[in-house]
Formats: sequence, C-alpha cells, structure tokens
Amino acid sequence: MIVVCGEALIDIIQNGDGSQRAAPGGGPFNTARALARLGVPTAFLGHLSEDKFGRELSDLLVADGASLELATVGPEPTTIAVADVDSQGFAEYQFLVKGTSAPNLTMEMLPAEFARDVSALHVGTLGLVLEPMASTIVELVQRERDGRLIMLDPNIRIGLTDDFDYRDRLNTLISASTIVKASDSDLAWIHGGCHAGRRRCIWRSSRPQDSRRRSAGRGRRHHRRRGRVRRRPPGVAVRP
Repeated sequence: MIVVCGEALIDIIQNGDGSQRAAPGGGPFNTARALARLGVPTAFLGHLSEDKFGRELSDLLVADGASLELATVGPEPTTIAVADVDSQGFAEYQFLVKGTSAPNLTMEMLPAEFARDVSALHVGTLGLVLEPMASTIVELVQRERDGRLIMLDPNIRIGLTDDFDYRDRLNTLISASTIVKASDSDLAWIHGGCHAGRRRCIWRSSRPQDSRRRSAGRGRRHHRRRGRVRRRPPGVAVRP
C-alpha cells in the first residue's frame, strides 16, 4: 500500500470571462485518486473538514478506491485555492489557509506505526509548506525512511512561508527520499538559481536513488546514482 500524505482542498477557478467554478484539488489528493484508479492500494493521510466541501473531497477519494482510514476530520473550513486562469490556460494561485483544515495535520493525528502492508510514502506540494502539516510530514518521513520507500514531489509553492526555512525543509526531505520528481523550475529554486550543470552535480551527490526531472515539451530525465536516462512519454488518452 502507498500512503499519500498532504493536503486536499478546493480550487476556486476564475475564468477569463469572469465566471467561477469550484473543483477538488491538492497535489496529494490528486495523487491518491490517480493511484487508486490504477488499482494500487492507496490510503490518504491528511486532515479534512466536516463541511460540505470536505465531505465532497472525502466522497471522491472513497469513490476512486482510496482508503480514509488514516485521515482525520475536524470542524475547520476546507482550505481554498483561488486560481486566476489566463487565456493560455496557465493559473496563478492565491491560497486561503488561515484557520482551515489542510494545514492542521499534527503528529498526534498520525498512527504510532503503519501496518506491514504499507510499502511507500508519497509527500509533496503544500504539505511541505503549511504548518503544522509541513513539520509533521518531515518528522514522519524521518521516522519511516529506513523501512519504506519515500517518494517526493516538491511542486514548489513560494510566497506562503519563509524561503530559507522552506528550502532547508526541502533539502532535508530530498536527502531522506528514495525517489524525487522535480521540474527544471523546482530544481532552479531549490538550488538558488545556480546553473544547470551545477544543479545536476548537487542532485547526484544527494541521497535519492532515482530522481525524475520533467521539462515542458521535452519529456522526462531519470537521474540515478550511476547515470541518467532520458525518456519521451508516450501519448495517452485521458478520460474526463
């Protein structure tokens, strides 16, 4: 089983024509749903709201086959991300997080230990930014790193916390991870804007056994300790 740790939230999407729509979101939430749809035993570990949006998020996870056995529910309102979508489909986000559900994941809400069938943890996105959730996830990864595969998807979100603390937290998690998936822009921010060759050198010297780097329109590159492989992804049909 894969345990996906982090946030579930609602995206309020503001379209160019002035209309709005609410959509379920959050990197870990989407990851848990995708894994479950593929038939992978998956559990979502996060803090959900008991409000209408929270129930919607819970119902979608369950409908896709993800377990909520490790999730908690509280009275806080659901975390909101307001997305402004431009004419090319690119979005800029503003997050309404104070006093909301997703950040309030604490160590007290976690199991003292996972069941034996839990083989991997997946962490990333706002789960690495918002407190106390971010500190909880770092502590969880440090606790589990020696016995389970750790997958990290930074998906950098700046402007929500101190950059120095955020970068330090990410580097701690990178060194504790088995697999890291990151974009060119993620790597540039994590390593303070140093040039690409220097970033690759730093990356290979860190602990991850397999890092996956994505470049827009150019496929993915897999960097392993003994070398690297570049792959173009095959075309796939995506159901609505």
